[in-house]
Amino acid sequence: MAGPTRTEKLKIGPLQLGSLEINFPVGLAPMAGISNSIFRSICKDFHCGFSFTETINAVEPTQEYYLSHERLVVEYEETPLGAQIFGSIPETMAESALQIEKLGRFDMIDINCGCPAPKIVAKGAGAALMNSPKLIGEIVRAVSSAVSVPVTLKTRIGVSPRKNNIVDIARAAEEGGASAITIHSRYATDKHDGPADWKTLRRIKSLISIPVIGNGGISDAEDAVEMFKKTGVDGVMIGRAAVGNPWIFKNIHCLINGNEIDRHTSLDRLKVVIKHLEGLTELMKKERHFPGKAFMPERKAALHFRTFLVKYLDGFDGNLRLRKKLPTMDSPHEIIEELKSLISTN
Repeated sequence: MAGPTRTEKLKIGPLQLGSLEINFPVGLAPMAGISNSIFRSICKDFHCGFSFTETINAVEPTQEYYLSHERLVVEYEETPLGAQIFGSIPETMAESALQIEKLGRFDMIDINCGCPAPKIVAKGAGAALMNSPKLIGEIVRAVSSAVSVPVTLKTRIGVSPRKNNIVDIARAAEEGGASAITIHSRYATDKHDGPADWKTLRRIKSLISIPVIGNGGISDAEDAVEMFKKTGVDGVMIGRAAVGNPWIFKNIHCLINGNEIDRHTSLDRLKVVIKHLEGLTELMKKERHFPGKAFMPERKAALHFRTFLVKYLDGFDGNLRLRKKLPTMDSPHEIIEELKSLISTN
């Protein structure tokens, strides 16, 4: 959505999640293959107010499992940071949340109640939970009773247009003891496509007393400001719009405070891209991996970074040429040298 680069200062207060106060109520959504420690920390550098891990399967509630879980690695200062878990059995979810809290790395626990991925839905988790608000309430109550940190819920406006039961879900979360609910303003059947329904966000905000965090339909900073204005939500969560564009958080911060967006230069972009790739490589070195070229940390980081790189370089002259070369580049050093050459010409 196109919009101005300046707005009147908005009256947006801190996001209060139980005893946890988040000063800037704009956060990074949990995204598979995206929301690792290095990317979360980069977003935090640009005013991201809070973030969550990639979703974690709550099926093996043992301390050893969580101590070694790659998705629970925290290499940088990321507070406030939440861990998101998925599952369908209240007792297992509660024990998993407790083991994660014991790690001492996380400020909150988020329950995945909206992911439409088939491998998660097949386990009766994620979006499948939306078919049973009663079970959602039981899970939230069990997890809230097991941990001392705030418990939040991330869901959608319904499974499909024919089953729009978000009111029941939101009330179940509130009654179960959730400190907040994040609502992706699309149906599970829509995945990430189609128009976002912000009117439903506004309706839910008027019906429950716990904070509502809006998600979905945001492509730039102006959209985030519009979501605050049109829905009255207490916070906003950014997903795909932040991939390759961590500056979106800084831009939102500028607009909320009535300032012009601070445009970054090609050199600024290069520095962030290199930091991201080098940090990702270090993370990969610490992960468990099998021997062989396909699982060498440098190669794995280079392959994993392709999704980010395409987004980082969107709109750059020569981007198409670099994208064609990507399949042949399997080392961070090679990518960085190509980046320096590309950005020096822009």
